[in-house]
Amino acid sequence: MRRAERAGLGSGAQTITWAIGGVNLVAEGELGGLAQWAEPWQKAVAACQRRRGLVVEVARMGAVPGITPVFETDGSWSFGRAEGRTCFYYRPDGAAWPHWYASLDREGRSARLCISPRVRGTGPGMKKQEHPFCYPLSYLLVMQDVVREGGLMLHASAVRFQGKAWVFAGPTGSGKSTLARLASRMNGIEVLSDDRVILRKCAEGWTAYGTPWAGASGLGSDGSAVLAGLFFLAKSAVNEMRRMPAPEAMRRLMTAVAIPWYESHLRDRALASCDSLLSAVNAMELGFVPDRAAAALFMKVAALSGTGRGCGPRTRSRGSMPMPARMRGRGENQDS
Repeated sequence: MRRAERAGLGSGAQTITWAIGGVNLVAEGELGGLAQWAEPWQKAVAACQRRRGLVVEVARMGAVPGITPVFETDGSWSFGRAEGRTCFYYRPDGAAWPHWYASLDREGRSARLCISPRVRGTGPGMKKQEHPFCYPLSYLLVMQDVVREGGLMLHASAVRFQGKAWVFAGPTGSGKSTLARLASRMNGIEVLSDDRVILRKCAEGWTAYGTPWAGASGLGSDGSAVLAGLFFLAKSAVNEMRRMPAPEAMRRLMTAVAIPWYESHLRDRALASCDSLLSAVNAMELGFVPDRAAAALFMKVAALSGTGRGCGPRTRSRGSMPMPARMRGRGENQDS
């Protein structure tokens, strides 16, 4: 008997595995509508690897436990505790019961996602972003696992150019998706993600991974590359870059990194990883006009960084390259 049947999920239960940024994410149970989600990330993962992954059992909602709120966002999800376990859930204002909730084990390595059958979009033919597994649950579970292992999840876009990764971080509206779209039109640039990027510390240095949680441009891949530079975006009348001092870079990083404030041990781990990242990787501010010249300026800086010119002695990861202290480019009148 398959594991899903033993869990009481029925003989029609399915199992799908995704590999996202070094994390094996396994969904089991009633997976109507999930088969095509994040298709490039679907992997045939061996059973021994699957057991080490994050396992989510998906089922229809039955009796709902009493949930004590701990942390609430502006509407997409909340974090709480129920019957001695932690859980993520979504309950709209005025609703008597959550539309969905996910109960986690103590290590955050497995969860049971229960969805109300009254919620639109949980059946066949639904849109991919209407299922709570697609977002936010898969994102939250992967983010926690990445942080637990010393990595970070950034609200950022990322590209691969000349074999290295370059990350562009900033809050909503800063231009991440716009810059990714502009860069995608330039020869030699591959977009890893236009909205969410995983960073992991590896033997070669910090490495950036694409994710399936795309932004406005809908761009992303399951590729990865050693991180060469980190840019913080700012809107400007001209296209220009400048190297940032460490305190300013940390302040800007706090606006872009996902910190699990609701769990103290994960919070402390994430903050330590932020310090490690900025001590190893060049941080620059990119002020840009939304046109192709911004992407061209980035390519010029990236090319110069490979020559060894730039910012002088510093401890860096092997992928991080020297950069010039400041550069400016010309804007264009239109984006085409």
